[in-house]
Order: sequence, then C-alpha cells, then structure tokens
Amino acid sequence: MFRRLVRSASVAFSLASIAGAQALDEYTIFASQSAVLMDRSACLSVCLMGAGGTMRIGADAMADGDVRAVGTINVADRGRIQGTATTADVVVKQSGSSVGIINAGAQVVLPTIPGLPVSYGTTDINIYNGQSLDLAPGSWGRIHVYAGGTVRLVGGTYQVRSLQLEADGKVGLDVAAADIDFRASDGLWFGDRSKLTLANGSEYKVKWYSAQVGQLRIGTDVVFRGILTAPAADVSIASRCYLHGGMRARTVSLEPDSRILRVLKPTETTPVFTSAPTWTEFGTGTDIEFYCPTAKDPKGLPVTITLNSSVENLKQNANGCLQFAPKRWQDNKLFSVQLKATNSAGYSSFQDFKISTFSMEHSYSLLPATFTNKAKVGQQWVFKPGFIYCSNETGTNNRCDVETMDDDGDVVNYKVSGLPGATIVNRVIYWTPTAAGNYSMKLEWSDLRNGNYSGNYFGVTVSP
Repeated sequence: MFRRLVRSASVAFSLASIAGAQALDEYTIFASQSAVLMDRSACLSVCLMGAGGTMRIGADAMADGDVRAVGTINVADRGRIQGTATTADVVVKQSGSSVGIINAGAQVVLPTIPGLPVSYGTTDINIYNGQSLDLAPGSWGRIHVYAGGTVRLVGGTYQVRSLQLEADGKVGLDVAAADIDFRASDGLWFGDRSKLTLANGSEYKVKWYSAQVGQLRIGTDVVFRGILTAPAADVSIASRCYLHGGMRARTVSLEPDSRILRVLKPTETTPVFTSAPTWTEFGTGTDIEFYCPTAKDPKGLPVTITLNSSVENLKQNANGCLQFAPKRWQDNKLFSVQLKATNSAGYSSFQDFKISTFSMEHSYSLLPATFTNKAKVGQQWVFKPGFIYCSNETGTNNRCDVETMDDDGDVVNYKVSGLPGATIVNRVIYWTPTAAGNYSMKLEWSDLRNGNYSGNYFGVTVSP
C-alpha cells in the first residue's frame, strides 16, 4: 500500500539587526554602564541582561537567555550564553565558551532607568536581636535592623531615609493587599546572611528603590526577593546569594556562585500558534506524519508544544510532529485533538481541531507494472497510470482491481513534472522528448477528497 506523505509548511525567522528597546521591566539584570557575571554565577529562568557599556560572562558562568550590550561582550572559559548575544561591538569568546547566536555590529537600543522622588520622614526605627516589628506604610527616617531582628512590610508605599539590615537580619514581605513600593533616599544595605521572605504573591510585586550614589552591596549568602532599582548606584552582589527578581542600576556585578532568577509580571502573555493542520483525513492502515505545529511567545520566551489529548495511534514523534497510524477498527471515526503550547514561564495556550478516518477501500497505490521507462528522441511516449486498491487487506476475500478511479468512484486527478513539455489529456501522459538522457518524472495523484496529493518519482531513459 502506498504511503501518503504530507509536508508541513515551514516558517522561517530572520534575525533583526536592530535590537528593540524592550521595557525596563523585561530585564532581569540591567546596567546603564557595565554588567558582570563572575565565575560560576548565573542569571536563570530565561533572563534578559542588558548593559549600556560592556558585559562579561565569567568562567563557568551562565546567562540563560539573551544578552544585549552597547560595548563588547566577553565570554570567559566555559562561560555560556544560552540565547542571542547582541552587541554594537563584538563578542569575544574564550576557550570552551558557548553562545547560542551572535548578532554583532548591531544597533542596540536600550531603555533608561528612571529616578523616583523620595519624601522620607524623621522617625528613626531600631529593631534589635530577637525583636520583630510590623511596619506600616508611610514616611520614616533611618530603619536599622540588627542581627536577629525582623521587620515586616505589607502592601503600600514606604519612603525612608535608609534601610540597614545587619548580618542575619530578616525582612518579611506580604503583598496580599497590594504591591510593596519601598523607596530609600540615602541607601539600602543588606548584610551577610540576611534573608527576605515573601507571602501571598510574586516577587515582581515587591519594588525596592534607592537614590544613593556609590556602592550598594548585598552581602554573602543573602536571600533577596523583589525588583531593585538604583539608577546612580553600583550594585555588588556577594558570593552565594540567591536572588528572586531583578537588578537595575548603574553597574551590576554578581560575584562567584551567586544566582538570580527572573521573575515575571503577575499577568504574563501566552504563546500564539503560528500554524494550523492542512491534512485532517486519513485512511486506516496508513502511518502519516501530517502536522508539525509551531508557536511563538510575544515576548520571545521559549515555547514547548505537547499533545494534550488521547487518541489511540496518534502520537507526537521525535521531530515534534504529529503522526497518525489509524487501525481498521478506527474506520469512519471523528476524533478531537488538542495541542498545548507552554512558554518557559509556565503560561499556556491551546489549539483544537478534528481528524477523521475512512476505511481502507479509499486507499490506492500506483501500479508500476503499467509503466514503461524507455523512450526515444522525437517519438511520442505515452503513459496511462493505473491504480491498484484492495477492498480487504486482512487476507480474507482479498479483492484487488486496477482502475482509474478509487473505490468510492472518485476520479483520480494527476500532475506531472520533470519531463519538459509533457502534457496530461484525459488522465493520460503524453511526452515527446527532444534530447537524450536520464529524466526523473514526478507523478502526483489525488482523488481530491481533501485537496492533497500523493506522489512518487520514476526514472525515464531517453535514447537518441
């Protein structure tokens, strides 16, 4: 039995030479000047990094996403950029390093970091070892959390002169009622092993802002949560920190063995399917790869497509394409199929369609015995294709006939290519060759039940 093969349409994407100015909140790390991932540090969960100057990815460090820089992007030994490295300058790779795609010499357009007003108060607050304080939104002076102390913040706006968290200090964050907008005039300090915990929401709902000039240091082994913005500061994140959120500053540096995980907006976009099946009718007993689905995310996140419904003998093969091999007991049935497209942030969309089957009596294949592969220059070559179909392929009462119609009485339509000047009249091929040689004829046929053609190639040798 001839197998019908259907090629799915492919969608080609090209790299743009200009990197669009995505909004600041799209970036996990953004530096108006330089950004550095030191050795073994990582920016994870499909992060986006940007720098108005140079960018460096240290030895064994990883940027799991795209990076954009106006200046040079340096990737040290065994450093990795999983996505696209776009720069107005060059990408310099050291031994063992890897970059997904290099887009050098591009025009890079980056956002700016806006400043915010801070109207702090005059009341200072000290929280000592073993003490805990629920701090209401409002204007305050200097807030000092000593080792072992805890301050709890709730939804609302805080405007303070400064916040200093000593080693082993704690901050509890609760965004059940609203986002937390915490603004400091003179600075933020996070001591070694200080810890931020979050309840009732996403880290994206916690906004830290500092108007300070100079270094803003996050100490070793800190667990940090939220989006930190410091337009005039040099943010230095010490070793072994674990950060959930984003960093936007004049410069940003992750010291060795620190990790930052991208945090999404609470309302994230979903993937969009960019393809649709064109082949939905199948003869039982065939085995056809019929649809290679594609989808993309509006924000460029990686998308995974999975088969989300259970139809026996329908599978998603190693190429990500759908393949259907219906059996005889599935004759003349209608099946519902659902595909699920999920981006790396966990947001999904669905595509629903139906596929149907018909019995083997609809199947047919070319009968090669009717084919003559010899021709002569100047002499007419005639080929009348015949088809064989069998009403029962189980081995019982097998009936096979040669016809120009399939078993439903559908007249078979033909197309021919590869023989210059060949014509088809009443489903008969006529060709008068003008030059000797070996020709490859492609013959395609269809009963036009669904507009799709099957096909095969046949060699024709023309002698002088």
